[in-house]
Amino acid sequence: MNLTLLGTNILAFKKDGKNYAMTCAWSTQCEADELVLFIGSQSISAKQLEVGMKVGYSCLNTKQEKLALEIGSTHSDEIDKFKDRDIIEKNGAVVFKDSYAQAFCEVKKLATDICDCLLVVLKVIEKNEANQGLPLSYNELSKAQEV
Repeated sequence: MNLTLLGTNILAFKKDGKNYAMTCAWSTQCEADELVLFIGSQSISAKQLEVGMKVGYSCLNTKQEKLALEIGSTHSDEIDKFKDRDIIEKNGAVVFKDSYAQAFCEVKKLATDICDCLLVVLKVIEKNEANQGLPLSYNELSKAQEV
């Protein structure tokens, strides 16, 4: 599926008239059409997730480092993370254009009893593997944060 590649990803959606987005580096493909994400308990966006809702998953490319840093450095209740961004929305799920790969998903399962993080299982409904550039690795993003 080429959606994770140990890269830097963004989970994004609209709910109740508000925009939510968060970066996620802890995700992987667990089935042909399922992804598993671990999201920190501090995430405002994660607290809005519900089983059955639609969300977008964008696997970022190396040219989207600034986007990853901006989305990941603030909470969704502080700024509009979609303002002046090139996005695609379907049924409340949001993906960022020109990403390495994108998927429109449905939240299949949420679990909080495993660790201090929220475990999220996503069912991929539709994917676009445009493969724009190279995937942005978490290591590359970490180096950019140090500068």
